[in-house]
Amino acid sequence: MVYLNQEPLLFPHLNLFDNVAFGLRLRHRPEAEIRARVSELMVLLELDGLERRAPHALSGGQRQRAAFARALIVEPALLLLDEPFSNLDPDTRVSAQTLFKQVARTRGITSMFVTHDLKESLRMGDTFALMRRGQLRLYHDRAAFCGDPDTGVAREAAFWSLVIDAPVAFPSGVSHRRT
Repeated sequence: MVYLNQEPLLFPHLNLFDNVAFGLRLRHRPEAEIRARVSELMVLLELDGLERRAPHALSGGQRQRAAFARALIVEPALLLLDEPFSNLDPDTRVSAQTLFKQVARTRGITSMFVTHDLKESLRMGDTFALMRRGQLRLYHDRAAFCGDPDTGVAREAAFWSLVIDAPVAFPSGVSHRRT
């Protein structure tokens, strides 16, 4: 089991390659295997060419993907993710979510993803649960999760239907032309 925090928590004294290779080195894997596996994962997570960079020289999205690579390299039976994309800007967040789902699916990684973001839970989840006041409620499918008023899905949908149907008001002095 490996835990991935919302903060990337990379080792500041190690470059990107050595951060990702860390778990394999702890397991005393041969250096040739380490190089091959880290290189493959770097390409898969779009980090190739950055191997010698220090963590502080990476963008937030790159640091999060590096932490994800370090977690994946040891091929955990279970990956626990605690709001891993919450500190990313919206575009980087969607990109990281898509990449995570692709890698987890192709590598057969079982994961438990914790988030407070309802849209993220619906985008990322295959199986759903809600924890409230120390009680865990499991749902047999996405429709059951969405149909439970306690999840907030209906409130979120109602909000967005109001926003989409509402006229757009601009502050005085700001002009807007529809094309």
